[in-house]
Formats: sequence, structure tokens, C-alpha cells
Amino acid sequence: WHGTLDGTEALPRYQMSLAVEHLNIKKAQTGGEPLTTDLNATATIAGKGFALAEIATQAEVTLRPSTIGPVAVDRGRLAARLTEGQLHITEFTLDAKDTTATVRGDIGTSGAYPGQLTYDLHVGDVAPWLSLAEQQGTGTLHLTGKAQGSLDNLQLQGELRTQNLRVATTTIQ
Repeated sequence: WHGTLDGTEALPRYQMSLAVEHLNIKKAQTGGEPLTTDLNATATIAGKGFALAEIATQAEVTLRPSTIGPVAVDRGRLAARLTEGQLHITEFTLDAKDTTATVRGDIGTSGAYPGQLTYDLHVGDVAPWLSLAEQQGTGTLHLTGKAQGSLDNLQLQGELRTQNLRVATTTIQ
């Protein structure tokens, strides 16, 4: 990792970058069931300010083929900026075995900055994802919709379709 912080101006400026190759967080975990990972990613963040009302920052994260416990990720990407109380997600994508996710749009950090974003999630096999939360289950799900408003007054509208979805002892048909 590499980073700089310049605190000589009224709003501190910062720039940081991180690259990980074959990171196994199992070695850093304490307590609970250890999770084996093989993370391969790069991330950058650059901006100014730390208080939410004054932040102007941009972040990019690229996830290359990785594993998180039983989940095999092919690729992922996040490109977002936070400025003037608005989080703008240019791109959030995740492609993993039997799973795709996308999110795009804006969301406000308070009621003064409402926004709207769309989301789409398709999971062909929920079992590996549930095991990350130490749960067991089977089935598929597809969730699409939009979120409007701000983080303190978020309204969600969407559609959830499932097929043979079972989580622990609960079954949704």
C-alpha cells in the first residue's frame, strides 16, 4: 500500500492505493470459524475532507479472480465518488460462479440529497453465500429494483423471485 496525506490546507487532501495478491485473511482472524481467502485486488481513493458534509472523494476497487471461503469470484469492480452529500456509484459489478450483481446510481447521505439507484442480483446457488454467514441453505434468487431517497429515509421497490429457496429450516416457494 502507498498513501499521502496533506493537512496543510483547510480541507486535508489524501491519496491512497492498495494492491493485494493472494491475501489469506485466515491468518489475521481471531475467534469464530476461520475463513480462508485468496484475495486479489487493487484499490485507490483520492480526495479531500473527512467530515461527511465536506468530503469530495473518488474510489475505485478492482477485484480479480479470488476466493472467499467457498465463493469463487471471477471479477468485481466498484467506481464511486462521494461529494456534496451524494454518493454516486458509476459502477458496481460482481461476477462469481452462478452469481451476478450490478448497482448504479446516486444515493444521498441525508434527506437534503435524495437520489435513486438501480440494483440487480442473480444468485444461481445460495449455498456458498449462506455459508459465509454460517448458515445452510439451497435454491436460487433473483432480486431487481430501485432505491430512492437518502440513507436516513431510503425507500426500496423491487421484485424478488426465488426457486426452491431454503435457509436453515425456512423454505420459500
